[in-house]
Amino acid sequence: MKTILDEIVARRREDVAARKRTIRLPDVRTDAGYAAALADRPGGGLRPLFRKPQGGPTNSPDMPARKGTEDVHQKKQQTGIIIAECKKASPSKGVMLPEYDPVALALRYQAGGASAVSVLTEPEFFSGSDEDLRMVRRSTGLPVLRKDFMVDEWQIDESFALGADIVLLIASVLDVAELAGMIGRAHRLGMEVLLEARDGDELDTIRLSGLQPDAIGVNSRDLRDFSVDPERLVKLTGAMPSGSVRVAESGIHATDTARMLFRAGFDAFLIGEHFALAADPEAEVRRFREVLDGEIQDGQGAGRE
Repeated sequence: MKTILDEIVARRREDVAARKRTIRLPDVRTDAGYAAALADRPGGGLRPLFRKPQGGPTNSPDMPARKGTEDVHQKKQQTGIIIAECKKASPSKGVMLPEYDPVALALRYQAGGASAVSVLTEPEFFSGSDEDLRMVRRSTGLPVLRKDFMVDEWQIDESFALGADIVLLIASVLDVAELAGMIGRAHRLGMEVLLEARDGDELDTIRLSGLQPDAIGVNSRDLRDFSVDPERLVKLTGAMPSGSVRVAESGIHATDTARMLFRAGFDAFLIGEHFALAADPEAEVRRFREVLDGEIQDGQGAGRE
């Protein structure tokens, strides 16, 4: 029986195949193309989120070094990361923000103390667009995550050209070879990768396959039926690869939930609907920021050096 995730992925594959035939991406495989693409970003460069912003650069055989980041194998784990999401609609709730303004929302998030901004670009089921990401990239100095359903390595180049600093990959959508290729391509372009797993089996596959994403996320929302269970994430922390930056995704509607997940060992929190629908998104982000900062000061996070 087909799930909503199956339908989304099938439509995305069709869309990407059509786009590849009609859209010519900027040449980011050469130093000149890379520099030109970076020049359009505020500050003229990529922004690390999961990697410590100091130390040696990530090197690539065919791309210039990315300034201000450590090699992924030597990164120091970051904690208390808030990734606030710009999202207009969802398959389960339809249009949530009829007067959606991703730039205004991103700037409110930034003012409230968000660590990064996530932007939905999937058009059919989430009412997102590439232009949403472009506009947010030009307006904020925060790292920007492209939230979409990646089904082809071409989308990694596309994400870079759009201005993304981080891309989301979903383990249930891609096989290990596809994941390895996309992670490698993103790293060669200087971008970071958040790899999302659904359950313990997928986490085991990630660990045993030797994949090297910059962060591993677990979604409390089951993309097969869109049911939500944040407490399920706590049970999965033990299966997450040691030393990975751990991201709790979706279903976080209260500071008590963020506190619980932080104490269970999660380092970062991807929160969309709750912030986007808040009467004052800036104040709500700030409230979560204060709670997490308090947890860090009190040393409440589990298993951190």
